[in-house]
Amino acid sequence: MILVALGRFVQFCLLLATLRFATSILAPEEIGKISIVVSTIGFFSLFFLNPVGMFLNRRLLVWNSRGEVKKYLYFFWWYVFTVAILVCVILGLVFKLNIWEPDINYFWFVSLVSLNILFATINQVSIPSLNQLGYRSLFLGLTVATNFFSLVFALVSVYIFSYRAEYWMYGLLLGNLIIGFYAKKIFYEKLNVNDSFSLDYRQTKKIHLHGFFNYIWPIALAVSLGWLQSQSYRYMVEYHLNLEILGLFVAGYGISAGLIGGLDSIFSTFFQPNFYRRISSGNVLDYSDAWISYAKAVFPSLFLTSVFIICLAPDLTRLLLGERYQNVQNYVMWGAIVEMMRMSVGIFALMAHALMKTKLLILPNFVGAFLSVILGWYFIDFWGGNGISISLVLSFSVSAFLSFKVIQEYLNKKFSFTSLFLPIIFSLALFGLSLIIVNILTRLNLNPYILALIHSVIIGIVFIFFLYKILKPVIDAHEIEVTLLGHK
Repeated sequence: MILVALGRFVQFCLLLATLRFATSILAPEEIGKISIVVSTIGFFSLFFLNPVGMFLNRRLLVWNSRGEVKKYLYFFWWYVFTVAILVCVILGLVFKLNIWEPDINYFWFVSLVSLNILFATINQVSIPSLNQLGYRSLFLGLTVATNFFSLVFALVSVYIFSYRAEYWMYGLLLGNLIIGFYAKKIFYEKLNVNDSFSLDYRQTKKIHLHGFFNYIWPIALAVSLGWLQSQSYRYMVEYHLNLEILGLFVAGYGISAGLIGGLDSIFSTFFQPNFYRRISSGNVLDYSDAWISYAKAVFPSLFLTSVFIICLAPDLTRLLLGERYQNVQNYVMWGAIVEMMRMSVGIFALMAHALMKTKLLILPNFVGAFLSVILGWYFIDFWGGNGISISLVLSFSVSAFLSFKVIQEYLNKKFSFTSLFLPIIFSLALFGLSLIIVNILTRLNLNPYILALIHSVIIGIVFIFFLYKILKPVIDAHEIEVTLLGHK
């Protein structure tokens, strides 16, 4: 756990440094452009690549035990290349028919989206797969290397050419590309190989293809609805307001997304490999036990982290964003609540993936997407960015509730939220301590940056202590499980 925490801490620092550099160098309008490009990449990646990638994750350990992974990946890479070409065609038609005209050059837009789908996928498949195979140190090292070189190339690119979103994103893409190909080489070297196995599409049994499509189409629909729920607001803000407001909103929201995303990455690195090992047994009872063990670790930590972000919202804004972004602390606080609920939906979805019953994901995502779009479109005229925040909180809260209800019957023992009692006590203590420290420090007439730094350090230390107290029993139980699985 220490190695994971250290690696993720370095990665987290690099991500925050990227946010700080980006908001110091680029104007809010440019950040708004980046958010539109990223959302567009996200849509195509989620719809075309995520379902197949989830299936790959689900079967990776089994295929590797048979020495079959390379043969299946051969078809996967051709599929990714085909998707990248298809995206060029789709976006070309969208521009040609004047269906949508974003405030960004056509060539830049299409090339950034298609090249990210092609090259970033190589990085994002190869590196996490190493972790799933048990090479945690390589996974952490390559992940940190990706973030570091992406930042370096982005900075060099904007300084050489222009302080524009396009050059920043091409720098990030170059870092993903270089480390991605190196990671792919290492990943292939670690795979088991069965030379006697040959995969011919014509020989694939119809029942296998039927199972494959039954698994991926609900995921494709669910993640598309998830994208509509979590990303469509960006296009609304661009249409109703402007790119500058969108850039300010995304910068504030990005702090919360980065912090909670860092927590998520630590848990996925440490706990998910064991989760997938347990569900690969084929025993339905193991699915439920594996999910409950994972949920008991994540939910309490997620709640405490969200409160931590809310307590430090003004300080995080001052320390992590440039001068033009100092009035976005409201978006930081709203973002913490939204991300907590969004991550909760993802945790419930893991149970559906384990059961191979991905159709369960459709209803929660459909309702959430519907509410997000309808409420966002209505609230934005009244409250601007805050209206979008309210619509996201409401829609993800409903999605989380429905997600829990649809998987509840498949749990072999009752899942209780009483594990949140201690985090609630800790959260109240954290909030009270934060108010006391701010009251004391403001009387000292300190420099605002010094005040923000001192407050953040003290609250951060207390937060880490509380998080340790919550996770210690879970980590001990996890280590025992890993040991027992290793002896089987």
